Parts: sequence; C-alpha cells; structure tokens
Amino acid sequence: MKERVAQIGQLFLRDVELRGRSSKTVTEYASALNDFIQYCGDISLDDYRLHHGHNLLRGLTERELSPRTQQKICIALNTFFKWCLEHEYSSKLIKLPMPTVVKQQPRPHSKQSIEEIGKYLHQRFDEATSESKRKFLLNHLRAYYLLRYAGLRRGEVHSLRLENINLNKGVIHLRHVKEIGFKVKSGTEQTVPLAKVLVDEFLRDDLEERGAKERWYLDNGNGDLLPASANALTKALTRHAAQAGIEFQGKILHGFRASLATSLANENPPVAQRILRHANISTTISHYVNLPEATSRNLLDLVSQSSSTDSQLTVN
Repeated sequence: MKERVAQIGQLFLRDVELRGRSSKTVTEYASALNDFIQYCGDISLDDYRLHHGHNLLRGLTERELSPRTQQKICIALNTFFKWCLEHEYSSKLIKLPMPTVVKQQPRPHSKQSIEEIGKYLHQRFDEATSESKRKFLLNHLRAYYLLRYAGLRRGEVHSLRLENINLNKGVIHLRHVKEIGFKVKSGTEQTVPLAKVLVDEFLRDDLEERGAKERWYLDNGNGDLLPASANALTKALTRHAAQAGIEFQGKILHGFRASLATSLANENPPVAQRILRHANISTTISHYVNLPEATSRNLLDLVSQSSSTDSQLTVN
C-alpha cells in the first residue's frame, strides 16, 4: 500500500510536537498540509509530479495569497517532504516550485511621523479613563519606545521578559522564550545596548513602577502578556496611526527599526551592524546606507576629479 500525504502528515506533525516545537509551528505545518491536499489531492508520495506543485501555486494564487505567504507554505511543505525521505516514507526528494517573491527594501519612517505617533500615544494614555484602556495604551507606549530607540524587531519586543533588561549594564538580553515559542533570529542569545535617552525619558521610571507579579515588558499587571501576540501589537499600532491620520510606508513596526538603522548606518556601518545584529555587514550597507542623491553625486564628482588630477601628473 502506497503511503499518502494525509496519513504520513499526521506522523510528521506528531514528530514535530515531540521535538518541542511551538503549537504555532505545528499549526502552520498542518495548514500547509491541508492546502496541499486541497489543491493536489491526497496523493501517494511517489506519485508526485511537477504539475501537482503548479496546481498548488495556482490554488494559492486564486485565494489571493501574497507571493511571500505562498513561499512560506511551500517551505513548510518542502520540510515535510524532506522528513519523508529521511524516514523512508518516500523514495525521492520532492521539491515544490517556489513562487517569485520581489524582495522589498525596508522603508524607514520619517522623524516627524515617529514623533507624531509618540505624542498621539501619550495623549491617548493621559485621556484614558478606564483601567483596562490604560493598561493597553501603556503597553503600546512601551513598545513604541523600544521600537524607536532600540531598533528591536516586533517579536523581540513582544517576547521580552523584565529579567532580561539590565539597566546597570545598559543592555537588553535577547533570549529564547520557550513558554511562547519565541526564538532569537540568529539562533543564539544576543545583547542590545540601551540608548541613554530611552533609559532617562522612559525606561527607568517605567521599571520602577512595575508590580510584583509582572514578568513581561508588555505585561497586563498580573504576569500575562498584553497584547497576547505580536500580530495583535502590529494591529494596535496600525489602528493608532490610522486614527491619528499618520501615514506610514511599508511595515509599521519594522519601519521604526529601519529608521534607526538608516541613521546609524549612514554614520558608521560597522557600529550599525553591531546594534542591529546583522550577520553580515553587507545587509546593513545594502539595506540601510541611504545617502541622498545629491550627496552621492557630490562624492562621486570629488573622487572623479581627484582621479583626473592624479592622471595628469608627470611621471619622471
């Protein structure tokens, strides 16, 4: 009897759970398997042909899923197919065709828009009358300050535990948090320096006012995360921006990181790489060194003029 995707998929999901992966990861794998079965059928693994992969991409496209989302689904399925080969459920390695994804450059926010959203959040917090609203708005403010001055990614902000903030050393420790399935992007724990303005204007006072039960940077006061997910944090700040009439280009949370990164990289790319924790400095330079066109042209003219002068020197 030939092994079919649905049956082996259940074994794969059980193995993923036993290896300690988060429930979110298991759900994503399960969803990808369901997509494959929906558009390709519950085929046996050895009967897979290229047209099955094309059928999958066609179905995902008809659902108006973005190329990046389609890519994520295909990567999950390719992980499953590799597992099948390693466990001898299939006799060949199945590799799905990948959708074309146009990689967009990070889009920094303007200094004015960053300051406006900060003022708006402070105003909303000051005007809030109910305790529940104040808790939500306070955590939105907390996220804003780390996004603006530390350049953290949204998952890093959301998963940050209070015990990993060290004001004496002026650093934040980024660590895996198994409780919520968060893993540091590089796979290894990292340290992020804290800007003096962040500590003096907000962080020191905020930490001094924390309750005994609080565990998270974004805590509800009783030891639980608020908001409950990084996606909910994105939606909340997106909603605030819309209500305040502030237009952000690109991803709203990553735009804060891109703004800080651009300012740092234009001053000192190696230092920017260290703070942003990029594995390669080429990422820092290609994504964030963004000199104005006039500045670039002036520098080119200066170098070209110097080169031209050197070529006219008489050699004895």
